[in-house]
Amino acid sequence: MTLYGLAESQEIHVIGQNRLADQMRDLLRDNQIFGWRLHELPAEQTPVHALYALLSVRSANLLQLVPFLSVEEVAAVPDDTLLELRGLGQGALAEIRSALADPSLRAFAGMLTAPGSEPSSEGSDHSSGDGIAARLRPEHRLRYRDFLRGLAAAGLPAASVDRILNSISAEPVPPADPIVEDILQSANATDLLDYYTDTHEHVALDAFGAPLRPPFLDR
Repeated sequence: MTLYGLAESQEIHVIGQNRLADQMRDLLRDNQIFGWRLHELPAEQTPVHALYALLSVRSANLLQLVPFLSVEEVAAVPDDTLLELRGLGQGALAEIRSALADPSLRAFAGMLTAPGSEPSSEGSDHSSGDGIAARLRPEHRLRYRDFLRGLAAAGLPAASVDRILNSISAEPVPPADPIVEDILQSANATDLLDYYTDTHEHVALDAFGAPLRPPFLDR
């Protein structure tokens, strides 16, 4: 759970989908915190990955330091608060605000249900992102991490969620390219290397224990 105080409106912006975040929302709605009320978001929201798709990798990664689930959650955070995120400067801030105003986001509006909204009874078995992720291979869990969080909150019928998960499960995990791994290792980009290897199939080794070259390199 992440909390942001919006001083001008005397509201608290609660970000997160867990029991503690829900309890904090309930306290604020019941006026249990003197002088502050909950910053309410629309019941239907836009998945945050639609915003990430409009941003550079660096800006998207900076925003992912906070567990944002929707575009509306990002939009509600004041500029000076976003600038407090480690590594986020005026350039990234301008890029984020420009992307938030992009008309293409409207195509994804209403695809996400706000925290605290009543979930569909049919989809109640899928209310936990962790529960959904447990049904997938580890590589798929990591590749679809943000998508699964949004799927868990979307309130879709159980049959629809099952169909989506079955489709993801049927996707082959791409094989890791040893050359990509060598490049990342040589650059000492350990975080990128870990992510790459965790989201790709482990490569086969030859008789000497060295990774086999991808066939296309020998054409």
